[in-house]
Amino acid sequence: MRCDTSCAGLNGSRYGQPCRELQVTTSALAMLRASVVAATSPGSKAEALARVGVCLAQLGRFEEARDILLELRKEYSTGHFPRVLIRIMIFEGIISYYENLVNSSDRLRRAHILSKVGGITDLQAESSVWMAHFAFNFENYSEFGLSLSDAINKFEILDDSCRARTCLLVADALQYLANRSAASDWYILARILCRRAHDHGLMTAIEYNRLGIGLSRIRVDRALGHVDNSSGHRDWLAELGSVKRLHVGFDARALTELLELCDAYTHEISGDYSSACTVLERIRDSGSAARCGVSDCLLTLEIEWCRVKNSGVSSSNEYLGVDISDIESLTQNDRLIALMMIKDAFGDARSTLDADWYTHLIDEAMRHFDQTVSDMSAAIEVTQKSYSIIHSLVMNK
Repeated sequence: MRCDTSCAGLNGSRYGQPCRELQVTTSALAMLRASVVAATSPGSKAEALARVGVCLAQLGRFEEARDILLELRKEYSTGHFPRVLIRIMIFEGIISYYENLVNSSDRLRRAHILSKVGGITDLQAESSVWMAHFAFNFENYSEFGLSLSDAINKFEILDDSCRARTCLLVADALQYLANRSAASDWYILARILCRRAHDHGLMTAIEYNRLGIGLSRIRVDRALGHVDNSSGHRDWLAELGSVKRLHVGFDARALTELLELCDAYTHEISGDYSSACTVLERIRDSGSAARCGVSDCLLTLEIEWCRVKNSGVSSSNEYLGVDISDIESLTQNDRLIALMMIKDAFGDARSTLDADWYTHLIDEAMRHFDQTVSDMSAAIEVTQKSYSIIHSLVMNK
């Protein structure tokens, strides 16, 4: 599951009141727009405008963001304003990612190199934050570790939104690694910083990620045959409802389809396969599977699996309506889930499975998962020594 990127006063069932309180504060978008008006030079105005565009992209308001990008390209493409040029590159990478889910890290890497060569330390740090964000989502854990380390080392010169995103990245990795206690510590820091920045888009992402990554890890654990009884006691539907209310309250449109996917996964974990099937069919019929980061193959298979689970009858449809070649073409993470569903759906009719084929693919998928855990753990190792320093910087401001 893609990530976008609980705060002490904003967690769990207490979302009702804090949401209303936050809505009356000045949002990050309003503050950024005010900084455009207050700018005293062409360069500072262009930088402020680029930051407005980034904020709009995070909120899913892509048409407005693209208009700003076109304006900046037209006026500042000559390179006479190095800081503006670097901000445009960062902006280009971010809007491409949020709008089309493409890995636009090349723009961020170029921005990082130019800012480093030019000694523009704050933009070097900011580009590192976004490089880490993209690397995490596209499973490039080597770059994730290097970029995260740079962001942590330059934490003091980042603004509060970038600081919050840095803490969120650490929390998300820990959440996927099932280190929920440490993840909670970093989520708390991210929330505090988000509130200071009035960054509603990121605030929504924090709660979505906590939920979405938690659900994703449960799906993997179930596929591996590991059952975490403690997670079964959580009211996932209530948590999903809280995230949805926050999403609507802050007019954050970028995560709409992903919340649909969380909805389906939550129903599955709750054992309501009929409702899960309905949501998955809605995703398929709306053509939004790609926006959710879900392959057509896995979506088709999961719909059929939900139907089997709902009926309580083992499937007689070999591989649940998908070809073996389609399963082999899945990413290793998706393949692990797919193979679990196939095996689960056949029940007593497992003899229809090619045992050697199944064993080979499941072994590969499990090795990949183990490698992912190892690589992700190594990437965030720097944060174990940095938490007390970051905590002090956040709390003593």
